[in-house]
Amino acid sequence: MTTAHATPAFKVRATAIGYYGDARRRPGDVFVLTDPRHFSKRWMEQVSASTPDQRSTNQDVIRREHDAVLRERLTGRGRTQKPTGAGDPLGAGDPPGAGDPLGD
Repeated sequence: MTTAHATPAFKVRATAIGYYGDARRRPGDVFVLTDPRHFSKRWMEQVSASTPDQRSTNQDVIRREHDAVLRERLTGRGRTQKPTGAGDPLGAGDPPGAGDPLGD
């Protein structure tokens, strides 16, 4: 009689874009390797087995990139404070004509 020993979960986080298990993995995604020998130090880091799985979608990536562009625009204009519109990165609370180069 043979007893099968379960291989402990080998959980990793993607540090760069990679492919594993027929899926594209993006930075920040947390997933389980089916075999610890599949680990690649080029784009993975080992995490605790208690770390929750996480998988990014295309929409998540677009949202993160969009937020980064808005942050850059806000800091690039020399703003040192938040816009007066409560947390509105587009500046809806700015005075009329503040973002209009023609002054219309």
